[in-house]
Amino acid sequence: MHRFSVEIVQMSPSASKEENLEKCLRAFDTVRPGSTDLVVFPEYQMLMPDFENPERVNREAEAISGPFMERMVESARKYSTNLVVSIVESNFGSLRPFNTSTVVTELGLVERKYQKVHLNARSGPQERRVFEKGYAPIEPFYVGELNIGILKGEDILYPEQARYLTLLGSEVLVVQAAWSSVTDISEMWFPILRTRAVENSCFVIASDNAGGQFYGHSCVISPLGQVISDAGQDECVIHVDIDLDLLRVARGEGDPFEDRRRDLYNINGL
Repeated sequence: MHRFSVEIVQMSPSASKEENLEKCLRAFDTVRPGSTDLVVFPEYQMLMPDFENPERVNREAEAISGPFMERMVESARKYSTNLVVSIVESNFGSLRPFNTSTVVTELGLVERKYQKVHLNARSGPQERRVFEKGYAPIEPFYVGELNIGILKGEDILYPEQARYLTLLGSEVLVVQAAWSSVTDISEMWFPILRTRAVENSCFVIASDNAGGQFYGHSCVISPLGQVISDAGQDECVIHVDIDLDLLRVARGEGDPFEDRRRDLYNINGL
């Protein structure tokens, strides 16, 4: 049995980077050094954005080489584990910052950066008020031989991005979210994640913020759409050992996408 060990951090963010950093560092207390393959943090890990004060969000933004990421890099080395971290990334000081995911290897190397490309327009203009849409290439990363893609928040509403990553070989999709607890929106969470898993024959590992306005329910979904683990609504860290043999069960022996009829539904240019 081929297993992949992941820890998912579910935390309630504040407007204080220092408080959020302390929560992040405490989350490593349960990490098993050298045996936890990946630690995933939620979307608003570094800072709870003040959507009414874009200037403050811009002032709080940091470079990838900034102090918040320095502590994450130190932790990756200390605990010999890979991280998916979320930061408010500065954008040349005067422009709106990016909502950025970074991958830190167990050696403390920042291997990949993904700037969120789909900013929330369905429930209001808040994100577009404080963040800039990302332009960096959408690329997967590797933990060992496992190919992993990243989605952030409303990215999960766009099946094209998930499919693009799986066509690049991703067997796991990591989702970092700050998903709303408003009923009409929260009820979308599990159906969408399960759909992304089934239609792409991949695992979904989702870390969501908790606390009042956020839904929580960080989870792992199998390629068959089963909810393997559900964190509930409160702050917590959950540890899940994923059976990667389920990928073979879901995908069979061939290409899971070979039956697509791109001759009939080529959407390029639409």
